[in-house]
Amino acid sequence: MSEDLGGHLVTIHSDDDWDDLVDTAEDARKDNSDLKYIWIGGTTTIGNDNQIILSWVDDSETNYVMSDVFDHWYYNETLDLTEPSGYDAYEWETNGTLTQEPYVLLWYVDDTWSLNDVPDLTDYSNYKDSNMAFIYAS
Repeated sequence: MSEDLGGHLVTIHSDDDWDDLVDTAEDARKDNSDLKYIWIGGTTTIGNDNQIILSWVDDSETNYVMSDVFDHWYYNETLDLTEPSGYDAYEWETNGTLTQEPYVLLWYVDDTWSLNDVPDLTDYSNYKDSNMAFIYAS
């Protein structure tokens, strides 16, 4: 429906975009402190050379969020891993199961917002209506 109206899930291309996204997320948390996951318009795949490939839903460039200066991807201290990883590192470490993570979201963890790639949500046990949202760009 949103594409029919000329829009899509939000994409990020600058510091201003990032700041606006976080401000919007913070405003939403004021009304709902349970909010933890905000879907945005990104997907990841793993290339032939095991390189992570990020794509935006509007096919725009991804240089900003994939650059070395963008430091808003989630960092897992336990696994010493910075996202995007392209796969569920925790699942790999604990069960040896390689689960791809094709979707990108804004994640509230450790009292801050960061980007993370996540698996196809066949298990919704961590997700509920009160802690999920999306941000639409027109």
